[in-house]
Amino acid sequence: MSCSSTVRVLLHASEKEGQETMEQYLEGARRWIFKVLEVMLALLLAVMVVLVFGNVIGRYFLSRAITWADEMARYMFIWLTFIGAAAGVHRGAHIGLDLLISHVSERKQEILKIIGIIGVIAFLAVWARWGFRLVWLNRRYISPGVGVSMAYVYGAAPVMAVVMALEQLVSLAESVRKLVRR
Repeated sequence: MSCSSTVRVLLHASEKEGQETMEQYLEGARRWIFKVLEVMLALLLAVMVVLVFGNVIGRYFLSRAITWADEMARYMFIWLTFIGAAAGVHRGAHIGLDLLISHVSERKQEILKIIGIIGVIAFLAVWARWGFRLVWLNRRYISPGVGVSMAYVYGAAPVMAVVMALEQLVSLAESVRKLVRR
């Protein structure tokens, strides 16, 4: 083997190692982000239950309600819903129809999956764009009970749309990689 061939082989091997290291890093970051989101889900649900239960006890047994508890629970539920949707995208837990896909070859299945993912990314991009616009328009409105800007409430949708779009981009890259390998 000549010297130039050896150098090419070594360069190709180091590029591949660098790529694998970057992919491992990104996969680790991705897992960490979704682990944090799952912890947030658990905390939001626990705090919501305590708030609502405490408010019910206070209202019916002590004749005193926590004035801001219902509103806070509602806002937490909004965030819980959108974080849960993002976690569902990460886990592949959302409902899908495979009536057409199950009757075609594996290559065509992957092509149809790519088309679907691109459609989802386009939808999420529109959702995020107009969601951030809605956040901006409502930034000056203050919630009556909790006293926070409504931008924090409306921010759940576009922020989680971005998270879901990033997850879909990862799925798209994986699908394209599978398609190219076949």
